[in-house]
Amino acid sequence: MMRLRGKYLLQLAVILIILIRFSTSISLSQEKDGLTPEDILEHAQGNLDRSISILNTVATIMGVLVAVLTIVIAIVGLCGLFEINRWRKYREEAEKSSEEAKKSAKEAKEAFDEVKHIIDELRKITEEDISNFRQRLKQFPTSPEALSEEQKEMMDEIKGKYELFEAFGLPLNSGDYISRGNSLYSKGKYDLALKGYEKAIELKPDYAEAWDNKGAALSKLKRYEDALEAHEKAIELKPDLANAWNNKGVALSELKRYEDALEAHEKAIELKPDYAEAWDNKGAALSELKRYEDALEAHEKAIELKPNLANAWFNKGAALSELKRYEDALEAFEKAIELKPDLAEAWNNKGAALSELKRYEDALEAHEKAIELKPDLANAWDNKGVVLNKLKRYEDALEAHEKAIELKPDLANAWFNKACLYALTGDKDNAIENLSKAIGLDAKYKEIAKSDEDFKNLWDDEDFQEIVS
Repeated sequence: MMRLRGKYLLQLAVILIILIRFSTSISLSQEKDGLTPEDILEHAQGNLDRSISILNTVATIMGVLVAVLTIVIAIVGLCGLFEINRWRKYREEAEKSSEEAKKSAKEAKEAFDEVKHIIDELRKITEEDISNFRQRLKQFPTSPEALSEEQKEMMDEIKGKYELFEAFGLPLNSGDYISRGNSLYSKGKYDLALKGYEKAIELKPDYAEAWDNKGAALSKLKRYEDALEAHEKAIELKPDLANAWNNKGVALSELKRYEDALEAHEKAIELKPDYAEAWDNKGAALSELKRYEDALEAHEKAIELKPNLANAWFNKGAALSELKRYEDALEAFEKAIELKPDLAEAWNNKGAALSELKRYEDALEAHEKAIELKPDLANAWDNKGVVLNKLKRYEDALEAHEKAIELKPDLANAWFNKACLYALTGDKDNAIENLSKAIGLDAKYKEIAKSDEDFKNLWDDEDFQEIVS
């Protein structure tokens, strides 16, 4: 039985050696077959290590067996219990198997050395590649938001490069982790990007840009307090980092601290007067403060500095809408869409502008396009409902408003528009109930309801007067 098991292990070892040879072959035909160096490492080095380990183990076991049989023969000779020649035969067979295992291990080691040479050459090439690659990346901005579309496309190459470097055991530096984070950020994988930035900070705690990018990723993950803290750390480390001031302003706006946000954006502009995104974000903060003329001026400055900045055109349209300049707003939204056809919010606002111009069919088409692009955009569903209401398609309108509320239960405007719909169709109880809900979410709807023609039939109603008083 021992002999049979030894043969089985040796056969297994031979199979593994064949795999080694195959791995060597695929490494030599890498370019032809489209295989990567990672494939070589996985197939060749993994199989080599396993085969040598098994063969050495077999040789060791056989050596131990020979020693045991020698002792047994000595005992048998003393006791005279069995035929000593029979046991000597066992020992000779064990010695032969041991020598065969050692020979196979030697052959495997020779195969390993052959493949290792190829791997070493690939490692050398990769080390040169990483040096050249890092030089290229120095031309990239450190902020993921500042990457051009062409640079974002090149980020696909980055992911494969870093996997290759790690496959060869080459250590990544803090800049590499920043680039990896930016690659993931550009693909919308903000949680993974965050890990990249945190690794960069771990390697280089005073890396201001890494702290700033960490904050940007945290904002995308809606962790605005944490984002603000990260941006402030970046500013502490590098007070003249304009991008950190701008991003701090974005986080402050999300926290509804608009005056502080405005101050941060103005600081970014002071440090970098041609910073188009900072001008645009300044305009957004001014709009939140209802300073629409100033906001419009800021957005136009952003467009002057960077004419292809879709977001600036979008925000310009929003400011123009607040100023009731709907034709101009429509033009701005269409420009934003031209620059970025998948900007769902621009399609939605285009629909709102068209609705104000009483082009309801066109408005409905725009809102439906927004929903197609972004099915969970609650405002688009709500605005679709408003247009359907104008088209007297009340059942469809109700369904749209309910979808908006399903997506965003605290969307006060959707509750208000739903109340308007019920008021128009003579359903007082539901109109009052939904209006109460809207007012509970935002008290401004008390005054709006008092002058909204949709509630005209309820203005003298006691229940209506009670909830709007």
